Amino acid sequence: MRRHLREFLTNELFCGQQLPPEYNRRFFPTLKDLRNHIYRAIVQLRFSKCDQTNVAAKVKYWQCQHPGDYFFFRPYSDKMPENEIVSVDLQCDSDEEVRVTSPASKQTLLFVHQTAWQRRLLSRYGNNICLLDATYRTRYSLPLFFIAVKTNVDYQIVASFVIQHETADAIKEAVKILKVWNQNWKPAYLFS
Repeated sequence: MRRHLREFLTNELFCGQQLPPEYNRRFFPTLKDLRNHIYRAIVQLRFSKCDQTNVAAKVKYWQCQHPGDYFFFRPYSDKMPENEIVSVDLQCDSDEEVRVTSPASKQTLLFVHQTAWQRRLLSRYGNNICLLDATYRTRYSLPLFFIAVKTNVDYQIVASFVIQHETADAIKEAVKILKVWNQNWKPAYLFS
């Protein structure tokens, strides 16, 4: 960015003139100034200051851009009646339902995603052994899980999900949603 600013000053703003002194932060900002300007520009592009709102807006955008892909997003909330029925967006016009039980009347965060290409791989290679792998070093310290299968070439990710708490019930709920999306999926083994 500094190089671009110097080129702009040299070729556009002060073309054929002497440049201002380099200690003038108006024309030669520090790295911290540049970071702050870039951060403010990124924040202005967001839908909201709440990251869950941004994810919900992104999911709606992705659903329209990729109608063959499946997305399920349930934001975190302090209040939710137990055994509430939540609609699963199989496609933009589907009304498939999954019953969700939530401990202590809290709605925990859940995001599940599977592309059409991943569904095809899961149906082709996922009925014998599936692997469940997790990574924990994400920006928000939320566990990110991948379901992978061994193909004829290597291991491929066939679904991914993010849960708020790494509990057996939360993982089971995400796998149930994947089961709804892939009716013929019956793996003999699911390793973690």
